Amino acid sequence: MVVSSTPTTETGVDRFLGPIPAPSYWLQTIGGTPPAPLQTPETETTNTTAAAPPTDMIFDCAIIGAGISGMATAFHLSKLRPHWQIAVLDARPTVASGATGRNGGLLWPNIGISVSEYARKYGTAQALKLYHFDHANVDAIAAFCIDFNAKFPNSGFDPLCIQLNEKAIQTLSTDKEQSDSNADFAFLEANGINPSAIIHHNLTATEVTSRIPQSLSYSGFNLSNIKSAKADLHAHQIHPARLVLALAKVASPAVSFFPNCSVSKISRISDNLFKLDSVRGVVTARTVVYATNAWTRALLPQLPIVPVRNQVIVANTSLVAAVAVKSAGGKTDGNAGGCWGMSVNSGFEYYSARPDGRIVFGGMRYQSSTAVMDVGVSADNECDSKVSQALRAYARRAFGSSGAGGSGDDDSVKNGEDVVVETEWAGIMGFTPDGLPFVGALNGVVDGAVAGEFVIAGFTGHGMSRCFLTGKAVARMVCGEPVGDEFPDSFVVSKERIEMGIEKVGMSEPPFKNQ
Repeated sequence: MVVSSTPTTETGVDRFLGPIPAPSYWLQTIGGTPPAPLQTPETETTNTTAAAPPTDMIFDCAIIGAGISGMATAFHLSKLRPHWQIAVLDARPTVASGATGRNGGLLWPNIGISVSEYARKYGTAQALKLYHFDHANVDAIAAFCIDFNAKFPNSGFDPLCIQLNEKAIQTLSTDKEQSDSNADFAFLEANGINPSAIIHHNLTATEVTSRIPQSLSYSGFNLSNIKSAKADLHAHQIHPARLVLALAKVASPAVSFFPNCSVSKISRISDNLFKLDSVRGVVTARTVVYATNAWTRALLPQLPIVPVRNQVIVANTSLVAAVAVKSAGGKTDGNAGGCWGMSVNSGFEYYSARPDGRIVFGGMRYQSSTAVMDVGVSADNECDSKVSQALRAYARRAFGSSGAGGSGDDDSVKNGEDVVVETEWAGIMGFTPDGLPFVGALNGVVDGAVAGEFVIAGFTGHGMSRCFLTGKAVARMVCGEPVGDEFPDSFVVSKERIEMGIEKVGMSEPPFKNQ
């Protein structure tokens, strides 16, 4: 992969991005094999001496955004058209510097989604298509990781794609969650699918702790208030930043990555050429893909995609020893070590134990003092203080030791002092009014768009379980090929979806709040 980088000033998309935030846990460990000290990333993607994008070169495709959606599109394009030259431009200094490298590291199909409710809105066929698409996406990423680790066993950035099997737990705490879960199982069974082959449901609190025995050592790990729980055998955890870097490595040399390259304007200069004005010069390309997720309205203000901030912490606790799990390419048995994952409180809190022994814990945006649910907030260089306090208090209460003898009498461990919060970060998701991404050609859909412009954005917090194969669909669109029947039609961008979305959220100006 060709890499270029130089400092920039705040223009174009940068005026919405704001200052570069502190690196997340994923970016701090992107180039090292856990356990590793948390540090500022020093990787090939931060080369500050390489040249700017060549002004005398015409790229076959320019992709704006170097997260999972942008780099997945580039990866699949390099497979479909190996002779093409592809440019990936990003306003930040590394790949995965946006939401991909700032999420919770879970790869969980259909989490937080009611397939039966989706069927009521879009029909049975579309609901089943979405259900299968999420699972196929997880399988495809796991297969990619297997292949990558086989080809590059000493790369230093194994994506650590680990199947959690019965250690991926979703708790159901309300009557609605329980009824939705029951309705989903009934819907799938009525349509010839055996969900019990993938998900063990109606688990008791005792059955949950038997699957995650470490939880018995946590003083505040209380599941007494749950209605039931589900164990998802298909869920994985992953190192998202390394996944993107692995995609870039495999796509090389067809893909050139230009970081610190904020794009301010795209214009058509002939029937088959686009000019992209960036802070580092003009880039010329035959096609353009907007893989800009939460920042899309900076370049396409017509699309109703709203930035939503979420916060994550990484904690080290004396109770969690590093299990030194090597993913072996995506199908490591999570039951073999201390890796596990949980989604609780309707998905508003989620956490996982990682191969290096750390706990990644995110959510609680409902505590925000900045904005309601942090909707409209694009400042990932800042963390809301109330959310920070809530995350820390929860982590110390939940993951503090119950004491050497298991009694919890030691004041230091009762107070969670053995839980050390090492780092915290914010990430910005891109939400759409209907919860589905905008994907496809913009010509005839967005005013002023012409043939050769495509979008892949607005994954509403579900990007990890959808972006990889959605990128494949966009790559096919760019090449003029059919996307295949497996791709959800409900993802396709349309005038109707845009107009309904604008009416629903009442947009007139980009709802960015960079406090």
